[in-house]
Amino acid sequence: TKDGPDSATFIKTADGELVQLELPTQEGLAELHGMYKEENISDEFIDYGQRRFLFSMNAGDYAEPMTYNARGGREEFQTLQMELASGPFEEFNGSTHFEVLGKGRQGTVLVSPDKESNVPIVRTTTKYLSPAQKFQRSHRDLAEQIQRRAALPTPFNNALGEIYDHQYTRMGFHSDQAQDLLDGSYIALFSCYKHSDQAHNRKLVVEPKDGNPDGEKFEIELVQNSVVLFSLDTNRRFRHKIVLDHNKGNPESQEWLGLTFRTSKTFVSFDDKEKA
Repeated sequence: TKDGPDSATFIKTADGELVQLELPTQEGLAELHGMYKEENISDEFIDYGQRRFLFSMNAGDYAEPMTYNARGGREEFQTLQMELASGPFEEFNGSTHFEVLGKGRQGTVLVSPDKESNVPIVRTTTKYLSPAQKFQRSHRDLAEQIQRRAALPTPFNNALGEIYDHQYTRMGFHSDQAQDLLDGSYIALFSCYKHSDQAHNRKLVVEPKDGNPDGEKFEIELVQNSVVLFSLDTNRRFRHKIVLDHNKGNPESQEWLGLTFRTSKTFVSFDDKEKA
């Protein structure tokens, strides 16, 4: 991998030649996932070919993600760094209506309806007074970038948006509610800050659930434009919470904005026709 603005990813062939990888296409990803599936259910040899799939699973600008292992060698949580224009806090805050949910906390739900205008929902215990809002262009672009970088098989269609200031410090350990989430999908937590040049003072603290021998508690720093990615299986086996690090910068002047993307399998439709 070459560094810099013109970075690219290469693979080395058996004869030592460096071949630059290409951007993935939906057709190529579908074909590769199909071959993976066939390999897992068959005893036959699957020939992928030396140059059949010349694309990077990270959209051609591969940067090795950091991994946090809850037990020896098993990667449960990944972090990716997104490439965004300056001022994502202002963009997401300005294009979205956040309602006050408590001391120091604002929130909203964002949705991406399907082609038939069915709305993907994720049921929650939080009581919202305002209806869900549709993804804006900035939300769609970010969701698609995460999907490309992580090579996820399904797109995101629902997101929880939140803003925390220094007064919100009471989150408890929990697993995200997943009864409406698509099996095999992922949860992606994006972070940005009101003042990107000041300390990034939120972190994700993770611990295994009771009776889970998979490891000890650990922390992931939620830095500017980062994404923490984990599967539904990981969500079932671990609990997490977002906490304020009082030792970083001046907490009273900083605000954190988070977007938790997920893929819902539960849809509702609305009939505006008058009932007979």
